[in-house]
Amino acid sequence: MKKFLALLLSMSLFLPITTVHAQTPVVVVIDPGHGGSELGAYVNYNDETYSEKDMNLKMATAMYNKLSQYDGVKVYMTRTDDSTVSLSSRIAYAKKMKANVLFSVHVNAKGSASKEDNGLFALISNGHYRSHLRDVAKGISDLALQYEAQTSGMVNNGDLLRNSGTTTYPN
Repeated sequence: MKKFLALLLSMSLFLPITTVHAQTPVVVVIDPGHGGSELGAYVNYNDETYSEKDMNLKMATAMYNKLSQYDGVKVYMTRTDDSTVSLSSRIAYAKKMKANVLFSVHVNAKGSASKEDNGLFALISNGHYRSHLRDVAKGISDLALQYEAQTSGMVNNGDLLRNSGTTTYPN
């Protein structure tokens, strides 16, 4: 239940939620992808380079500020500046903080002007390890994508289910 509340609470960035009651604090760790020497995707526009690492940090900071407003929620970030943090360190940090939810924030740059290529989507683990969490994540991402598509005019490309890239933490 606590994990569901944390996921539902995170939707406050997209949907208005007025109250959330949890008997114990919900712990959310936000991971702004890339950083430091890891530029991530980038695009050049009007002689400026926009890097994924910078956009991820701005979005993650906005999430942090929003979620920190709620009582009963503890929010942490894996990085708060332009530093390189390894994937294993990100996961270790979330475990150390006893996170109920770990959000990894990323953006893509495909270069195509097609709405379908540049639309909205959510990556969700196939959830073979804990299928009930996949179902909760899918339900919440569907709501967020629908709302964001309506308000932004972008195409809702739906959920992309994928297998984990590790055998240490199976799908």
